[in-house]
Amino acid sequence: MPQETTRLYPPLSSRVYWPLTMMRRELEGFISANQERLKDARVLDFGCGEMPYRHLFRKAGVSEYLGADLPAQAGADILIGPDGAIQGYEGYFDVVISLQVLEHVSDPAAYLAECRRLLKPGGLLLLSTHGLWQYHPHPHDYWRWTSEGLKKIVWDAGFSQLSFRGVLGLSAIASQLWQDALRKKIPGFLRPLFFLVMQQIVALQDKLTSQEAKDRDAGSYVLTALKKDA
Repeated sequence: MPQETTRLYPPLSSRVYWPLTMMRRELEGFISANQERLKDARVLDFGCGEMPYRHLFRKAGVSEYLGADLPAQAGADILIGPDGAIQGYEGYFDVVISLQVLEHVSDPAAYLAECRRLLKPGGLLLLSTHGLWQYHPHPHDYWRWTSEGLKKIVWDAGFSQLSFRGVLGLSAIASQLWQDALRKKIPGFLRPLFFLVMQQIVALQDKLTSQEAKDRDAGSYVLTALKKDA
């Protein structure tokens, strides 16, 4: 099954079934809340990877959905230079999305400044990144944020916050990390069953955690912000 499909609709036996399911639901909520803004919009997926969420945005009626990534990422429409910048496109995009990318960039402030440069005045940034998660280089893994720290770095980059939501609360992320710590000790043929059971536990714990608590401490955060006037 292509990575695009498994990230969008992970199987129940996936190691990250619940985190990916919740991330998709957050994006569907964003799209539903911004239908008018997204219609005929130009969207950049900045650090696109396999562009697993492209289908959701195309269904929303965007006029362009372009992916930007490093040269090693086959399929990207736009190449990111060694300095992390894109040639041209200043003020071109209505929406820039950055999904689980910020933890992998060496200079988050420069990356966010580039997001701002690429957006039209009043353009919208949709960003997700990790609060609590295991090390996962791609090819590097530099950062984790507190809820307060993430808000600050985005605000300092010239954005005004619209929304901020935590995904996967503390008890759920504790079980997720425990699962991941044990997975290599589980025989390969038993791992799908192990993940199936553990992901149901993660889901139950997550459902029992209030959104207010998740907004303080979470496995990932999803925020939307507007480009402020210079």
